[in-house]
Amino acid sequence: MPTHANIILQNLHCLRESEGGSEPYIWPVLLRIDDLTLARDPPNPFDVTGPVLGDARVVLKSGMKAGETAAIPFPLGSLGASFEDGLSLQRLLVVVALLENDETPQAALWAGCKAFSSELDSAISENLSGFFAAITQAEQGNDEPLKQLIQQIKNRVKTRVYSATWDALTGWQKARVLLGTLNLDDYIGADYFFSAPVRTTFRLSLKTDNSSNEYTLDGMLDVHAPPVAVDLCQAQVDRAKEAKAVVDGIDAQINVLKQELQNATPPQKAAIVAQIKRLNHELGSAMAALEEARQALQDCRDHWLKVSETKGAATGVGGTANI
Repeated sequence: MPTHANIILQNLHCLRESEGGSEPYIWPVLLRIDDLTLARDPPNPFDVTGPVLGDARVVLKSGMKAGETAAIPFPLGSLGASFEDGLSLQRLLVVVALLENDETPQAALWAGCKAFSSELDSAISENLSGFFAAITQAEQGNDEPLKQLIQQIKNRVKTRVYSATWDALTGWQKARVLLGTLNLDDYIGADYFFSAPVRTTFRLSLKTDNSSNEYTLDGMLDVHAPPVAVDLCQAQVDRAKEAKAVVDGIDAQINVLKQELQNATPPQKAAIVAQIKRLNHELGSAMAALEEARQALQDCRDHWLKVSETKGAATGVGGTANI
């Protein structure tokens, strides 16, 4: 029977902060690797689960000060993965970035959030042999190579988040940042937890390079067998949910830009209109993908309904199966 592993992020503790009150939020990402993901063609060693765009800026506590604690709300703090029986390699890597809410425009924030997940995947995938070699050394008592490699990955991801956020700003917004009239959200830090799917607890350390802002985050890894009752169309359900999240995210970006357009100067309007035009094109493709996913789900539901009706007729039992 498959094993289901669930990462539960529980509480954020503020140890030190430098602004007299902060508005922290997190980007949690879960990477699953096993024999099946490594065997993919083309190579794609990880299944990556990151925050949906709607959860990219969930402030955990307003005016948070040293000594205070904030609970991580559901579903933001819950990340899950399943492993099939008989696999020799089963590992989970959860990485959490902590940021401080300020004035980053929504479209730029989403760009940074997407870059965080994708760059994390790329950074590890491109150095997978080195990553596993460092893990082997850590398991033998020498964790320094792993610490160094993780620090390199964190620096690369942080740089990519900054560049993606900056590139998504309009020309006027970039000018305001340089003039000091637009205060972008602060990237406080990131930490990781790596484990086989075994029940355990862990604590992450999230702090700025100079430790002027320092937090810890408590979490647990829970492992259990999945319930016997399953949705025979779960793959199609997941695909439809993911497609809907993409549509909602693009639509929200367009709405934000339309609001900015109302108060923009003529030079700013040209850039904003160009962004809206690009996003409308992406929205059309996303909506087509959503419609395709919904049709695939409906086809799956219809198929199993027909199967249940056929079985009911054969056995003389009325009704349909609960699928």
